[in-house]
Amino acid sequence: MLAFERILCPSDFSPYARRALAISLSLTRRAGAALRALHVVSPVQPRMRRGIACPAPVLVSEDRERLLEDLERFTEPARARGLQTEVAVGYGDVADAIVEEARNWPADVVVMGTRGVCAPNGWAVGSVTDGVLRRTSCPVLAVPRSAPEAEEKPVSAFRRILCPIDFSEPCLKALGYAIELTRQSGGQLTLLHIVEWFPEEQARLDLPLVVPEYHLDLTQQTRERMRRAVPLDALQGCDHEELVATGRPYRAILRVCRERQADLIVLGIHGRRAIDRVLAGTTVCHVIREAGCPILAVRPG
Repeated sequence: MLAFERILCPSDFSPYARRALAISLSLTRRAGAALRALHVVSPVQPRMRRGIACPAPVLVSEDRERLLEDLERFTEPARARGLQTEVAVGYGDVADAIVEEARNWPADVVVMGTRGVCAPNGWAVGSVTDGVLRRTSCPVLAVPRSAPEAEEKPVSAFRRILCPIDFSEPCLKALGYAIELTRQSGGQLTLLHIVEWFPEEQARLDLPLVVPEYHLDLTQQTRERMRRAVPLDALQGCDHEELVATGRPYRAILRVCRERQADLIVLGIHGRRAIDRVLAGTTVCHVIREAGCPILAVRPG
């Protein structure tokens, strides 16, 4: 049984963080679960203001106490529901501090709001969400800016779950989370495999193919591969459907998300190598930026 017993919720006190807190409350409504809110003070390089050098801020004890009080107020909804709640203040690079806190506590999941800003190469270079996604070993539940205003509701609210799979280890691990969350909510799981094939390329390449027949054959082969990769016993007790789509992965994911009115997308994230970040970055970034629901990102290990 999947259980998020320790949930880390980073906060900058913005509306995005409050959305993440609402989702965190829905995940912690089980006996013994704990929520930890973390605020990180980030040092900046000395700046020149009206010709005078301004030193980088330091975190003095008075500031720490004030921030802890702010976090106590921020997490009041959790304590009002009788949840085990802790607050912490860190100092340094924000993404580094979140990753370290998640590892040392240790957290079962990091829930964080994101502004979802994409760089031209697909990755939100320099963003906190990007840094946490690429370096933390526990799942990250990203709440994008395009998601509707979050309500403090139970996990059963995740009744329509979308899980794209490409038969890789990260995606199959993500599928395990998706299946358990679907069972717990009593909802429906949509398994989506995307074939990056574009009918318009057939004419350009002058391939001797009958496009409709080739598309049908490719879809049938993919469905058979999905059934072999996902044993039926793993899906017992889980209402599910299997879909095959064509096109660019992030566009297909977003389209199916809208069509199925998904409450949650569960994505497998590939390794930490630079090439993995380049290949997977565009898909992850676009989905987080444009999806109308939270995204649970899972990496192997």
